[in-house]
Amino acid sequence: MLFYTILMLSFARPMVPLVLRVLLPLIEMVVISKRLKMQKKELQMDLKQKLEEQSEIDMMDQFAKYARLQRKIDAVKDEIQKIKDSTSNKMLFIKSIITWTLRLVIGFSFLYIMFFHKHDAVLQYPKEWAGPDILAKIVAFPTGEIGAVGGVFWLIACQSTVGAIFQQMV
Repeated sequence: MLFYTILMLSFARPMVPLVLRVLLPLIEMVVISKRLKMQKKELQMDLKQKLEEQSEIDMMDQFAKYARLQRKIDAVKDEIQKIKDSTSNKMLFIKSIITWTLRLVIGFSFLYIMFFHKHDAVLQYPKEWAGPDILAKIVAFPTGEIGAVGGVFWLIACQSTVGAIFQQMV
């Protein structure tokens, strides 16, 4: 059981960004209020209308009217940008909370395994397969049994192997 637990946790750590790519659009639909979405749509429609109106005005002949309309357009663009900024700030905050929560859960799980199962063997294999004594002791760390794979060694081996695999995939 410890073998599979460590293996699954090793795969969970590099998958945090993938999980976030799936979760964030769902969270955005829930968190971002309909009022903000409607307000943004209304502002965009208003901006489109003002741009069409401005395109009909000749800048040389009616400069004052053109400039007044340009100031209104700039104000609407600023409001739209404020809504986008507040939305992106909320999503960034939520993303960081989820990321750090997942990392803490995985990290504390690794610490739990290292401290409470450090003397448990993850796998047992025949002693004749062990090879040189020094290698067998490294693989068995911290259990000390030749013919065993220690939990800490397995944890480190899984982390480095899975990390290398995911880096090659990305």
